[in-house]
Amino acid sequence: MLKVWTASSWERCFPNEGPPEEFKSSVELDAARNEAESAQIFLRGDHAFCIRNLRVEGLEGLSVTLRFLDTISFRDGIEYPDPLSNSSVCEVRENVTQGIWITVRVPAAAAVGEYSGSVQMDTSEGEIAVPVSVHVHRVCIPDGRNAAFSLEYWVNTAGFWWRNPHLEQKDFFAEQYGCQKYDDAWWTLVEAIADHLRENRVNVLLVRTHDLLRDGGTVLGEDGVYQFDWSLFDRFVSLFLERAEIKKLAGFHLVKQTEGQEVYTLVPDESGALCVRNMPLESPQAQGWLSQMLPALRDHLNEKGWLSLWIQHIEDEPADPESWLAVRSLVRKYLPDVSCFDALDCQKPAPALQGAMDFWVPRTDVYEENRAFYDFRLTRGETRWTYTCCVPNTPNYLNKFIDSPYWQDRLLFWGCFLRGFTGFLHWGYNFWDTEDEYFGLNPNAYFKGDGYIVYPDPQTGRIRTSVRMENTRDSAEDYELLAIVAQADPEKAYALAGRLMANFHDVTWDVAKMLHARRELLEAADAVCGE
Repeated sequence: MLKVWTASSWERCFPNEGPPEEFKSSVELDAARNEAESAQIFLRGDHAFCIRNLRVEGLEGLSVTLRFLDTISFRDGIEYPDPLSNSSVCEVRENVTQGIWITVRVPAAAAVGEYSGSVQMDTSEGEIAVPVSVHVHRVCIPDGRNAAFSLEYWVNTAGFWWRNPHLEQKDFFAEQYGCQKYDDAWWTLVEAIADHLRENRVNVLLVRTHDLLRDGGTVLGEDGVYQFDWSLFDRFVSLFLERAEIKKLAGFHLVKQTEGQEVYTLVPDESGALCVRNMPLESPQAQGWLSQMLPALRDHLNEKGWLSLWIQHIEDEPADPESWLAVRSLVRKYLPDVSCFDALDCQKPAPALQGAMDFWVPRTDVYEENRAFYDFRLTRGETRWTYTCCVPNTPNYLNKFIDSPYWQDRLLFWGCFLRGFTGFLHWGYNFWDTEDEYFGLNPNAYFKGDGYIVYPDPQTGRIRTSVRMENTRDSAEDYELLAIVAQADPEKAYALAGRLMANFHDVTWDVAKMLHARRELLEAADAVCGE
């Protein structure tokens, strides 16, 4: 006999857990127009069984996706549900709970009102039907390109973060899929990633300028003059602009991460082919590269109509301000209208960066420990994003780890709204390093999943998305709702967010309270929209 129950997307159920004492047997969703909402269906049997042929009946006018919840294990031996399967069949072990993740996408033009249907499952124990109802609200949120919230993941495609300590990282696409950079299979995979970014409201694209110029055929003459070839750069950027909802292009960092003093430079290797090398900031090679690449980049972006989209990373997590400021002055000279920004994992360089950092990206704990500084910068008319990376890693701090509760992903951008952040940066979209034991795709990884928000799926030639990605998207959609309410009733919007948290590390753990606040948020947004 099979037990069947449902839960919200905010709650996690491990494979060794059965249904709670009180549970629902249907899916009930509230959604704005132009957004997606998810829920979960669980099945558990006292003997092994098979699930096949998942399908939806009813819910006409809505787009519904059904995926099996997979698990990933680490050295702690726990099976964490996070990857979402691309398979159409699932073999379920005896006394193991199997989740099915249902995502309902509501078109912007959908009619307001009630929709009903069911999820039908053919199992080896017979057919099972789970009722699904969706209340579509009046409010319609903007698409990613016009969103109030900016979301940047460092997608590793043309090059693989990071370049320290090794300038040439191994190629994860080649290792996982057997394809080589820029062959047909590689471009097909990149197209799938672009589609995934669109589906999940990732609207800021990290552009690996150095790699795309080198691989595209740029040459350095004996006279020290670069002949830049932008063809590959253009094909790559155009693909994402066409397939995703990109509103900003973020140029790859110019200076070596944290340590500074060295510039990522295209110089000839022993064979004469251009390669990326760290050259001292004051060296002729580094200065020649920056003084030629930056104005050439400006001219090309202007020609393509992309200059207004471009923002520029200088040095990730700078420990000292000197090298960041030196290269920032060159960007100001050659790209005068381009904003510069970077993640800050400590407060030490921040005071000296005032007047040079166009918008701030302190890590959540760095912000909370230095609120007076960053709140003052906000009064000067500056904007700010935030980020997480490995730390903060205490259970009370909101983060994106696989072993964190699902609701932490969902609440993260409510915290951004409450604290006045208009964007979020996360480095680890697909750092699929199987040898890295800090945050790579390794069973011994300490920071579980911090380096990857999606998983490789070489069997299907696709990527596997995750619960964390889905909940991050839904959090970004909640931010848009909060922003809509705040335009008419800021006190209401901030009160709703404040009901769930005081800051990034003082939050409620009550999921029922979270779900109630979100329903109230949708009703408040409807009221703003009127009839």
